[in-house]
Amino acid sequence: MFKIGLFFFCISFVFFPNVSIPEDIEKEGETVWIWGDLTQDNLRYRYGYVRNVITMEMDAFLYVQDINSGDTLLDYRYDQGYYEEFVYLAVLSDGSFIVVSREHRIVYPSMIVKETTDELLLFSPSFLLQDKIRLDHIYESYGMVGDTLVGLFEGNSFFWSPTLLEQSFDVFVDSLHNPISYQGLAFLDNHSVTTLESSMIGNHQVEIDEGSFHFSFLWVIEEMSPQLIDSTWTVFCMEGCMIDEEWRVGSISITEVGNHMIQYEGVGGYSQTYDLTVEATYEGIVDEQRISEGVQIFSNASSMMMDGEDYASEWIHEVGTHELVLFGCGGYEKTISFTILPHSVGVTDGATYEYEVTFHVFGTALLNQRLVSEEVTVSQAGEYELVFEDEDGVSRILRFEVTSTLVPQPITPTPPETTSWLKYAVWGPLGIGAILILKKKTKKTSTMI
Repeated sequence: MFKIGLFFFCISFVFFPNVSIPEDIEKEGETVWIWGDLTQDNLRYRYGYVRNVITMEMDAFLYVQDINSGDTLLDYRYDQGYYEEFVYLAVLSDGSFIVVSREHRIVYPSMIVKETTDELLLFSPSFLLQDKIRLDHIYESYGMVGDTLVGLFEGNSFFWSPTLLEQSFDVFVDSLHNPISYQGLAFLDNHSVTTLESSMIGNHQVEIDEGSFHFSFLWVIEEMSPQLIDSTWTVFCMEGCMIDEEWRVGSISITEVGNHMIQYEGVGGYSQTYDLTVEATYEGIVDEQRISEGVQIFSNASSMMMDGEDYASEWIHEVGTHELVLFGCGGYEKTISFTILPHSVGVTDGATYEYEVTFHVFGTALLNQRLVSEEVTVSQAGEYELVFEDEDGVSRILRFEVTSTLVPQPITPTPPETTSWLKYAVWGPLGIGAILILKKKTKKTSTMI
């Protein structure tokens, strides 16, 4: 019995020097040792271990009480072996809480501690046990930063949160600017504070002290990252930033096509740069498309060049490969290429025409085995096949029909008009000039069939 008593005295002295025995928790035949007493949101959490006075076995215990009503909300005992205790408790932002359970395995009859393990127990806001996580080590001390549990062991750190296990916390990057909850004392940039909150962009040094727990980390407060939605960048500059070398404040929408630079500066040497691009959009063609018709391309780019010349959305029918370059600010360029195959305008596949049809062939084609190009007029009745062939030998056939041949109507001669010699004398020269003008024609390529 002396060895057992000495063992428990030593283990209690090493880990927890402060001991209290509350009368409202202690039951007959047991003694209660409380290692932690935490009050938060009108709830009082007390935890430690309960020792059976006869068997000397110890179980971890957790006791939650409503401060206003005095009602007991949770009286929880945790028994995994001979000696367990709850050594740390922290409440999370959603009302759930975690408790660290420590189990000591004893070697009989010497009563020497052979193995010690730590375990996390996660309780819901309604005090239901949700999860248990066994840790690889016991940790010298525990503390909370926000919803992250920090454990320190021989210079190493352990981090746990409800969503991320073993997350890095040497640098905490925060773009939401929410206060960080903690237990104990807090120092922000070497100043003692009662709340850990700041909207000042930059690098901040944070220290947390809670009894034997001392933890420090770099708190990086920054703006939310830019967001791209439907070709529009939204940039958050609530504390101000430089957008394309112009100082802006607020929530800024960037729609101009091109490359943009966003620069943030803050305290503690903080600097952040984002390179954003608003891509040019276009319609009327698809990159690398081969198309057998003319194209007309529209874009939100600041300017366009087609085959090295300025382009303003004109129709393009020229057969061959074309290159379209879209321009924007900040040196932005986007190149698309496409190929226009031989095609026609003015005649439709499967159509029927009365008397005649006139159409234009871009490139060359075979009309009923006859080579045609440019303007073509068909006035002879019959069925026709217009065959186009590209450079790969792929043929495309367009069929149409002319129903009847236009028959010239007889011309009834008009009797000569009796006029005076003076009229011919005046108008004769002018009439000859007019006839000469009418007979002068512009030369063009056309085919009559």
